[in-house]
Parts: sequence; C-alpha cells; structure tokens
Amino acid sequence: PFALFSYSATQTEVRCREALKAWAASKFGCRIGCAQQMEIRSIRIKKAYQYSLETFVETRDINEAQEPSWGFGSLRKYSRRLRNRGGGGRGGDVTSKWEVDCPRPARMFEEGRGRVEVPGSAKLVACPGCEGVGFAGCPDCRGAGLCDCVRCEGTGYKLSREPLAERIKHSPCYYCATDGTTRCPFCEGTGRRRCSDCKGHRTLRRYLLVNVRFNNVSSSQIVCDRTDLLEERLSRVTGHLILETEELQGRPLADFPQLAVQQMSERMLEEHRCQVQASGARVIRQRQRVYLVPVTEVGFSWRGRTAQFWLYGVEQLCFCPNYPDRWWPASCCWLAA
Repeated sequence: PFALFSYSATQTEVRCREALKAWAASKFGCRIGCAQQMEIRSIRIKKAYQYSLETFVETRDINEAQEPSWGFGSLRKYSRRLRNRGGGGRGGDVTSKWEVDCPRPARMFEEGRGRVEVPGSAKLVACPGCEGVGFAGCPDCRGAGLCDCVRCEGTGYKLSREPLAERIKHSPCYYCATDGTTRCPFCEGTGRRRCSDCKGHRTLRRYLLVNVRFNNVSSSQIVCDRTDLLEERLSRVTGHLILETEELQGRPLADFPQLAVQQMSERMLEEHRCQVQASGARVIRQRQRVYLVPVTEVGFSWRGRTAQFWLYGVEQLCFCPNYPDRWWPASCCWLAA
C-alpha cells in the first residue's frame, strides 16, 4: 500500500506561517513583520518522490599465496583437515573462482572483505630464496661477519688535532682495537641471516587464495512535479518510506502509481546490471526504496504583491526566494537562502 500524506488547511496555514517566520529570522536582511501580516491565499500539496536502488555485489579474484612450513608433516595435517571437511584432494576440480564456498556477511548491504583458501591447492616447495637451507648470506657484511669500524672508518686510527698545535695526531681506535673491523650488527657476526621468505623453515606452502570483497552500489534520484525548488534541496531532506522491496534480482516497479518512478526504476536497474556485468562481480541482493518527500507550495500576498514559498521534507524546511520585505539587496537574500 502507498501512503499519501495530506495536511488540513487550518493547521497547514499556522505551520507555514511559523516556518516562514523562523526562516526570515535566520536570514540576514529579511524582516519577520511581513510573515506575520501577509495573507495566505493558497496552499497546495505537491508530490515529490525519492527513489533509491542498492545493489549488494560480491567480487572475487584468485591469487597465489605462500607461507612458511615445517615440512611434509604440515602438509599431511593440512590434507587430513581437508579430508575431514570433505574437500581434500579436489583442488584441481575447481575451474572457476565462483565454485569455492565463501561465507556471506552477517548482514546484507554492509561492505566487507574475506579470504578463503582453495581446498586441495596447497603444495610444499623448497624455499627459492635460500635454496632450502633456511638462511642466506648477510648482505651487509657479505657473509664475512665483520664490517668496517664506524669510528675510524676501517683505518684502525683516529685523526685528531692537538691543542695549540697545527699538526694532526694519529691515535689508535679503541672501539675496534686498531683492527679496523667490528662485528656485524645485523647478523651478530655469524655472516648469515634467517631467510625472510621461509623464516628459517626451509620450505614454503603455496596455495591458491580467493580474495572476496562485498560492496554496496547505491543510486538515488528525486522525482517531483514542476516546482521552483531545486532538486538538490529535496535530496538533502528526509521523506516518509512508502515502499521497500528486497529481491535477489530487482524488478521494475510496474505497479507504482507514478509513471516517472516506474521509468526511473527500470532505467536504474539496467544501469546497475551493466555496471556489475562490466566489473565481473555477482549480484547478491537488490533493494529498492521509495520515499515520499512532503512539499507544500504556499501562495501569499502582501501590499499588492504576490509570491510563493515552499515547505519541504519531514523537517519542514522553508524556501522563499522572493521574500517581499527586506532592507538588504535581493541578491543577498537569495544567496542566503
């Protein structure tokens, strides 16, 4: 059912006058005496709808990942765990990234990320970085375990100038005991470091990893009768939710009484379908919402002049571009509106 909102003329006249007085009091150069003395000539309820479409999509990609492993014992445990889950040894049967079972988020239309290992895709290989030995030569000391002394720069002596003398004195470096070398601080004198790839485990476990991303694609637009209100003004206020549908594949709102909303629903569904298809994602859920934004057009007269102002949104914001009684130039009140 569609709920259409209307207001009685007496209550609306009081509400409109109070809203206009509050609007004039907040704008620079607009007096509130006009809002108190003006004559309300007409009150018209206009229909404005805000249509929004949300498409919850899932995107996947497969990458090769690796992690340190202690050897074949780890692979046997991993294979046993896969067999208990019913997925061991069938990694070669997975021909598409969409065949891997990935958990869905707890709540729909909330963005999230996840990673799932392809069952049966793990294998053990010798670490290519250290050739399976677990360590590699230290690049700072080139495997020697010693490096040049930082105090004497490898000479074994320090240069110093004697006071009240112009000659330079060569004094022995006590930091390296005149050897010119010190123990490498990076490898602690061993000449080798633990392999950064396998962390000293000597083997790597390589497997296929599915990266899953859940995104929410949303679009909204205002449909209203011909008024002087700007569309962006209506998009900044809230309305009454009168229709909400949530389906696996959204269908156009063919039964909605407003033809423009029907056409917009059909057009946005097609745009989202093309966008999702181009990105290689998969639609999980689509949700359509229609909000009724209350818009009241008020015609008034004051000192022989006639004009209109509008109340819009649940907040009943006021917009009066042609306020008649102001002591500042009209352009300033228009900008302040």
